Amino acid sequence: MLIEAGNDVNATDRMGQTALHHAADSNRNPLVLARLLASGGDTRATERRNPTPLHLAVTSPVSAETVPRLLAAGADVDARDDAGRTPLDRTGPGPSASDATVTP
Repeated sequence: MLIEAGNDVNATDRMGQTALHHAADSNRNPLVLARLLASGGDTRATERRNPTPLHLAVTSPVSAETVPRLLAAGADVDARDDAGRTPLDRTGPGPSASDATVTP
């Protein structure tokens, strides 16, 4: 609805996050992520501490579609956050998106 009204899909909140950051971090609906990407959501956008949507996706309990969709849309696997970590560096043990990160 907001996209159809002409709002900027890459507008940021006070933390510097775009809608794509939020969708990647807590994507309960893969269609939202798909719509943001189709509307020009910037997969390389960074927020205050420099994480990209991919950094957030790999550390969140996301749907299995989120990481591959971000990668297919051009997410930078080598992007570094303010601690110098890439998205792969931020993956941890347990069920996460790390398998999808390694195998786009």
